[in-house]
Parts: sequence; structure tokens; C-alpha cells
Amino acid sequence: MAEWDKQIAAVNLIVGDLERAKTFYREVFGLPLQHEDADGAVFRFKNEWVFLQHGSAHDDAPSGEVLGLAQKGVGQFAIIVEDVDAVRAELDEHGVAVISGPADRDWGMRTLTFADPGGHNRTGVFGVHGHVWQREPYVAGTVPSQTIGNNPTSEFRGAQEGIGSGNHFDLVLQNGAGGAFRVPGDYLFRDHMSFMMAGGRWGLLRVRP
Repeated sequence: MAEWDKQIAAVNLIVGDLERAKTFYREVFGLPLQHEDADGAVFRFKNEWVFLQHGSAHDDAPSGEVLGLAQKGVGQFAIIVEDVDAVRAELDEHGVAVISGPADRDWGMRTLTFADPGGHNRTGVFGVHGHVWQREPYVAGTVPSQTIGNNPTSEFRGAQEGIGSGNHFDLVLQNGAGGAFRVPGDYLFRDHMSFMMAGGRWGLLRVRP
């Protein structure tokens, strides 16, 4: 099996207004610009790179299900801070549009939710090409998420929406890696934003003979 670090190293975000997005990451987060060209810019958090790519047709505003999740404080990229209320004050100074919070959430944390100028609040849709899985892979008659197994009453999915730091999903590939015929090869797995293929994280599921 190939050796690789089990961590997200970079994300790609499409933005309609590149200059505005660069200003946001530089001034709000205090990140130095790592690289730029006519159509893109690169910033780096401690363990994650952010690639901004200009897309003239991109709508720089969260909407639909993404916005609905953000208004509830779930499904978004998370940054841990000491004082969320103090951070809210700093965001207000920078003119950042806050979607919700600060608010005490049911899961025991106090959070606030905001989008970057490209409309990204970092929830996505996950998929593994060439594979499907049960939406609820739990053995009947047991407590959900405690006993993983075949559930004949579950629907099948080829993609899972609402992927973010505020939730998790159990995924068991139907018939295992490579499908029913164990077809070897490289299968793309990735997540992408609700506005289709605008950005996201990806990798390869390698199935050996």
C-alpha cells in the first residue's frame, strides 16, 4: 500500500472578484501572499494551502442549502479561537458579513459563521467515482453509528452532501473497493462545493489486483 499523510493539504476556491478575495485573506486572517499570477493567488494557513482561482461566472454569495446550513452554524470549515465574541468584533471592523452567531450551539460550542468574499463557507459534497454506499450502514435493531453493517432498508448514495467540520458520515463501499467485480485501478474521490465543480479537495483510491 502506498504511504501518504492522512490530512488535507490544500483547497481550491473559485472566486468572482480575485482582488477582493486576496484582500480578505491578507487582512482578515493576516496571511502573507505566497504566490500570485493574473488569474490566481496562493495563501497558507499553518497546515493548509488555499488556492484562489478567478472565475468570472462565479456568484460570490452562499445560497440554497449551503446558506441554510451556515445559518444553523453547521457544516462549515472551522477555526478554533479563544474568544469568539472578540473575533466577531474584529470581523465587524473588517466589514466581514457574518451569517450567524456568536451563538451557543446544541453540541456544546459557541460559534459564529461567516463566508469569505467568494461565498465559500466550506461545506461540500463528497463522492467516490465508480462506487456507491448505503446512506445508513447500520445493522437493523441497533443504535445508529454503533454497529456498522448491511442495512437492507437503506437507500444507496453515490454522493454525500453537507460535508464539513460540524458533522460526519459513516461510509462503507458497497461490495468493497473496486465494486462487485473488484476492478483494479485508481478511483477519484473528492469533495466539491454546492455550486458544482468550483473547488474542493481530492485524492485517489487505489485498488490493487
